Amino acid sequence: MIEVEKKFVLSEEEIQGLVKGSRFVGEVELDDVYYDTPDFALMKQDRYLRRRNGQFELKVSTALVIDAPTTHYRELTNKGEIREELGLGEGDFEWMVERAGYKPMVSIKTLRKKYKEGDFNIDIDSADFGHEVAEVELMVEKEEDVQGAIGRIKQFAFSKGLWDKSEGEIRGKVMEYLYRKNRAVYEEIAKSWKRLEAAHLRNN
Repeated sequence: MIEVEKKFVLSEEEIQGLVKGSRFVGEVELDDVYYDTPDFALMKQDRYLRRRNGQFELKVSTALVIDAPTTHYRELTNKGEIREELGLGEGDFEWMVERAGYKPMVSIKTLRKKYKEGDFNIDIDSADFGHEVAEVELMVEKEEDVQGAIGRIKQFAFSKGLWDKSEGEIRGKVMEYLYRKNRAVYEEIAKSWKRLEAAHLRNN
């Protein structure tokens, strides 16, 4: 599955407008530990290996434009799929992660309030380093469905009075953390994304 998502930084009044008419699903605490090499090789490819509440996940960008306002990622939660994607060998999974050079690099705890409206998922996140963001998400099966999902999310934002907030880039949680806590690493990652984007455009 591919997660198509748009983030918003909203006032409390705007959050109430966003979730009006939606169903409150529940509240969860997320304990995320992001693994990477010391030079952040994964994040430089817009990939995120994390252990969320004890379970490993891998997010892999499928975006043609790396810094597009709406992001889309394949989310892998099956250890076999993560092994294949990262080229990890057989054996104890955590040991193979460590053997490949991936170490805990960023830890973030988040309180998430979850809502549902139709097939839209709405998350209101408050991270432990002071970052608060709202996310509107659709899940699609195929890459050819991504553009339609982006249009639907923009239309949904318009219906909630958030049209003027539906464009422009808002950093994801881990990138915002690095932007605030380690600006040099953040800038290295951002430069790498620009190189990836330029290489993609040259080859198409």
